Amino acid sequence: MVSAEVEEMMQRNIYWGVFKKNKTSVTLVNNTLKNQDITVPAGQAWTVLRGRIHNGDDVARNCNVICYDSAAVEMQTLDADAALAATAVRTFPRANQAGAEENWHQPVVMEAGDYARFQFKAGGASAGGTSIIMLHVLERPKV
Repeated sequence: MVSAEVEEMMQRNIYWGVFKKNKTSVTLVNNTLKNQDITVPAGQAWTVLRGRIHNGDDVARNCNVICYDSAAVEMQTLDADAALAATAVRTFPRANQAGAEENWHQPVVMEAGDYARFQFKAGGASAGGTSIIMLHVLERPKV
């Protein structure tokens, strides 16, 4: 349990918080769009540090990671790829970002109910597969 003073400092400073690795598997199905959301829990705020997207299918897929607020309004594109190769892994932020992505000179701050959507668009006839995605954040209480 942290003191009220420390909790207040954590809320005001986006660089404070407890590291959390949001890691999950995503099942991709033959030629089918798949969205996987990672949502900020009630009472929390996150500062996004980095992430990972993996195409576990045997065909290339258009993939992206976009942050939305709790009203489903797009806040920021974290990663975009017009054709993430079969079995390929990408981490973000990265030096050679796509035009749709914003430069990461400022942290992405998310409040309770905001979410990061990992999207795998339909890629044509395929065997499907399992992908592992990650979103690394600093988590702190939000009152």
